[in-house]
Formats: sequence, structure tokens, C-alpha cells
Amino acid sequence: MVLFTENKEKNNRTAHEDDESSTQAGPQQFIVSSPPANHNADIKLEEVEKVVASLDSKVQSIDSKVVSLDSKVEEFLNIQTFMKHDFSIYKHAFYEKMDTMAANVASSQTSLETSLVHKFTEHQLRLPVI
Repeated sequence: MVLFTENKEKNNRTAHEDDESSTQAGPQQFIVSSPPANHNADIKLEEVEKVVASLDSKVQSIDSKVVSLDSKVEEFLNIQTFMKHDFSIYKHAFYEKMDTMAANVASSQTSLETSLVHKFTEHQLRLPVI
């Protein structure tokens, strides 16, 4: 709504000529209303604002979830690196122990073979010749 003030004395001559009964002098106020508002457009605008606010909230929620996922992925990568390093240490220790065991088996086998050869030789010497 717009409010206009008009000085009736300045424009009194033309208004007085048209309307002889107008005798008021001094400022006059006229109220000019704005065009009727489209109520449906206001409702639709409010609905759109609510949808936009909801979408903003969802985007912020998704952003926080992405940040959380990023930190979890980083944590998993750190764990993976640690596990690779740890596995490498265990693998090295395992192969070292396997090599030691293989060397012990080979040594025991050689010792057993030597012992058996001596026993067979002794046994053959004790046997009477027929």
C-alpha cells in the first residue's frame, strides 16, 4: 500500500473547477493500494523455500557423511599399510625358520645316513660267511 500526500491548495484550482463543493484546503492523503497479491504464488514460493532448505540440510548431511567416509578410508589405508608391513615381517621370520628347519632336516638326514651305513657295515662284519 502506498500513501500519497497532495497539497490541495496547489491543485485546488483545477479540482475546484470540477467540483464546486470541495472546500477543503491543506494537505490531503490518498491511499493507493498495490495490485492484489497472488496468494497461490506466495504459497508456491514458501513451498519452494522449504524444499530448498530441506535440500540444503540433506547436502550438509551428505557432506558430513563424505568427510566421515574419507576419514574411515584413510584409517583403512593406514591399517592396510601396517598389515602389509607386519605381514612382511612375519613372512621373513617364517621363511627364516623354514630355512633353519630345512637345514636341520638335511643335517639330521646326513647324520642318520652315516649312522646307518656304519651300523650296516658293523653288522656285515659280524655275520658269518656261509
